[in-house]
Amino acid sequence: MTTRLSGAGLYFSFGYELNEEWALGLSLAAIYTTLKLSRAVSNTPNNPYPATDGKVTFDDIDDWSPQAALGIVYTPKDSQWTLGLVYRSKTAVDLKGDLEAKNLPFSSGRAEVSFDMPEAYELGLAYQYTEKLKVFVQADYQLWSQFSDYTVNIGAGTDAYDRGWRDSYRVALGAQFELTPQQVIFVGTSYDMSPVTDKNRTFDAPTDDQLRLSASYHHRLDTLDFSLGLSLIQSASGKVDQTVEVTPGSGVFARTQGDFSTFNLIFVSASLEYHF
Repeated sequence: MTTRLSGAGLYFSFGYELNEEWALGLSLAAIYTTLKLSRAVSNTPNNPYPATDGKVTFDDIDDWSPQAALGIVYTPKDSQWTLGLVYRSKTAVDLKGDLEAKNLPFSSGRAEVSFDMPEAYELGLAYQYTEKLKVFVQADYQLWSQFSDYTVNIGAGTDAYDRGWRDSYRVALGAQFELTPQQVIFVGTSYDMSPVTDKNRTFDAPTDDQLRLSASYHHRLDTLDFSLGLSLIQSASGKVDQTVEVTPGSGVFARTQGDFSTFNLIFVSASLEYHF
């Protein structure tokens, strides 16, 4: 069993100051998504025997999809507080590509998988504690229930599924320290609520509560800014315990059960920004 869902994006951002207190921002993105998935399929569900299993593979099916984000920033006059609100749109992903089938009663061909990446709302508050130090608090709400429903078409019609995911929240604390007028360090931590319960968790998406620690370095030049960042994500241990009907209407059920230990992920990021 293998599952790999990957994404990359091209982002274009614009900002405009309405007056001394209000500013608007707009981001448009082209998101590239790929999915590689392989599964063993039992040909004898009433008498499971691994030697007779078939295998189905989605071989790097992919899609480009648009996404938009709108931001509003409010900074009262003569105040050290700044309030920001960001809305990120839902993204419809329609993956298409090759399907490879081995030892199964259908042949290789084309595959389609469709789902939605969820819309999200982000609320942030910043306070200029000293001339060089600024602290942040942020709360996000993501509609993961929109990701829950998905469809699969492997040439014999479209089947609809529901992962049972729920909407979730995220809270974060951070700080920005100015080393020099051109160099800034950011540090922060956040907690992400799991969008799925033990009852609905699957092996292909074993997500759970997450704790994140992040740090980045930002350098400003006359017309060019660049930054480097590092994030450590610790995911809590999770359980999988599902019973599903092998073939609809067959009355034959299979149970999948197991545990995921706590694991860590490391992300390295870099960005480049040009000022006109």
